[in-house]
Amino acid sequence: MIVHLSESESTRFGLTVGRTLIDDDAALPSAREIEAAVAGYDVVVVRVPARRRGLATRLATVPTHTLVPADHLCYWSWERQRFTPVAAPDGFLVEETTDMSEVAPLVRDGFGDYGNHYRANPLFDPAAALEGYCEWVERLLDEDATCLVLRSPDGDAVGFGVVDWSVETPDVRLAAMARSARGRGWYGAVLGGLMWEAVKRGNERLVISTQSDNVEVMRVWARLGLLPESTLATHH
Repeated sequence: MIVHLSESESTRFGLTVGRTLIDDDAALPSAREIEAAVAGYDVVVVRVPARRRGLATRLATVPTHTLVPADHLCYWSWERQRFTPVAAPDGFLVEETTDMSEVAPLVRDGFGDYGNHYRANPLFDPAAALEGYCEWVERLLDEDATCLVLRSPDGDAVGFGVVDWSVETPDVRLAAMARSARGRGWYGAVLGGLMWEAVKRGNERLVISTQSDNVEVMRVWARLGLLPESTLATHH
């Protein structure tokens, strides 16, 4: 088990934060290996495929840290063969932007009530975590990502989505509607725009993820033709 320092999270929260992902092929570490790996960290974010049960029991035996079951992150996929275009409402446009002055307020509004893994741990400040989402979008846009917004007839951006092209399967890292624009069927236009971008780049599929309790958005995904793919468990 190898833990990597997360410099951005350590700076954001004033803690020494590490991260590790235990994949399907790796052996689950022993309690002794875990204790050695987390030494020197205030918090270690551990992710593992949810079907690989047994890790939490070992994490709980580490005497220097308290185990916090943080979340289950559900991944869904959308393939080109199942892609049905979703039109923007009359008078609305889906267009690309790099302007963080309009994207950041959408991130704060759209994810202000989102139950991410940081909220499971009292050591993490929820407000700082939310600002971290803004920083994440800005960092993605400086690298290889595309941000689309849904723009209303009066020019206001009411929803957004960010897809990361730097990974093997393009990943919709964040997508949300402003709270005032929810429940109107507009979210599909944003995801549809992201899928069109993937198709234009020659990609056959996208992935997107959310917390296991976010049933409402997963119902929308199901209606749009996405299928559940995998689940990661997160422990602190």
